[in-house]
Amino acid sequence: MLLTETYINNYDVIKEGKDGSGRTKLRGLFQRWNAKNENGRVYPETIMKRECDAYQNLIGERRAMGELEHPDDPKIHLDRVSHVITELSYDDKGDVLGELEILTTPCGKILQELINNGVKVGISSRGVGSLQEVGDYLVVQEDYKMLAFDVVAEPSTQGAFPERLSEDVIRFINDTKTMKPQNVRKELSKLVDKYLS
Repeated sequence: MLLTETYINNYDVIKEGKDGSGRTKLRGLFQRWNAKNENGRVYPETIMKRECDAYQNLIGERRAMGELEHPDDPKIHLDRVSHVITELSYDDKGDVLGELEILTTPCGKILQELINNGVKVGISSRGVGSLQEVGDYLVVQEDYKMLAFDVVAEPSTQGAFPERLSEDVIRFINDTKTMKPQNVRKELSKLVDKYLS
């Protein structure tokens, strides 16, 4: 059975390159375990950790591709690919956090223009597996295989939408790689003051 889950989140939108002309990346919540989602499904922690760990191979090979909207089948359709997942991790609260890079493919260009025009999009996992009904929800079973994370208009997990970062924030993120720790704290305070004042 094809299983899709969508999360609308406040993502960070990051433009690479000193002038912001490089690739755009979205960062934020991709999935959540042990919580009932809008589709009435619960993904157990052990299954999600296993699948996130296995997905690292695809990320390392730059084969962790996603599409603009879910297809009707589990296959990755190269003519619909819009992005590639560049990072995927999880925390102890059950959140699966990720980063995707928008590609210059036809669907990637559509996604880029949606983001440029302030359109909020969601992230949705796609996988195959079976479900077991438990009370008022369905539990994803051990045979689950995570296949992709697609960008969609209507997600099922609460909290998965992108926000554009200003050039100041992007510059700060890039500069911290070479800053001394005491300077990072000082520059971060300046940046926070600028946006909260």
